[in-house]
Amino acid sequence: MSVLQYGFVPDHATPAFITRRGLSLVMEVSIHQDPFEYTVVDNFMSDERFAVIKELADEEKSKFEPNCRCGKYIRWVDEDLIPESEQWYGDTKGLKKAMHWAICPPDYTYDLHIDPWWRLHTMVLYIDGKTGTQLHSNDSEGIYPQLPNKESNYVKEVEWKENRLFLHNPAPKTWHTYATAKDELRVVIQAFLIDPKQVPEGRGELDHLIDPIR
Repeated sequence: MSVLQYGFVPDHATPAFITRRGLSLVMEVSIHQDPFEYTVVDNFMSDERFAVIKELADEEKSKFEPNCRCGKYIRWVDEDLIPESEQWYGDTKGLKKAMHWAICPPDYTYDLHIDPWWRLHTMVLYIDGKTGTQLHSNDSEGIYPQLPNKESNYVKEVEWKENRLFLHNPAPKTWHTYATAKDELRVVIQAFLIDPKQVPEGRGELDHLIDPIR
């Protein structure tokens, strides 16, 4: 399943003119192939919509306290916070959406990983912070939750930018990580298109499944 299936993404950066409510009038969309296939969308939301998301993010920051084994704050939600993301989906029959707030504390590093196999598509909306996502060229064959068993060949970074959407389809060798500076709270919304039949029992998203609009 290719990111190219999820909308009008071209093979180079270009303005995309959208008139649907909530979307930015001009989104800068670019698709990349190195070290694996991913898409970056700048100016994803209109200023008005992103201001609403920022207010919600401030509320989440007021609740911040690491609450999961990985040492960051996660809160699954029951409503679609970014319905604008629907434009990137193809056929969603039998699939569900799930999304959560994620806040990383200062001086934090998340392990180099591949997203779980039941997540067919992953989106990260950058809201508040300084550091983006590091993408690794790594030949390790592991799957979630295994860690890589080889050194990375090189690293490329999706740099941090407010109102930037980072998208990729989890697949073998899509190794990535992220870290924070010593004075940074990294606030994002992570959204997933998932196959609920594949989600292991006990996973948090099973209690917070959202029906796609289409």
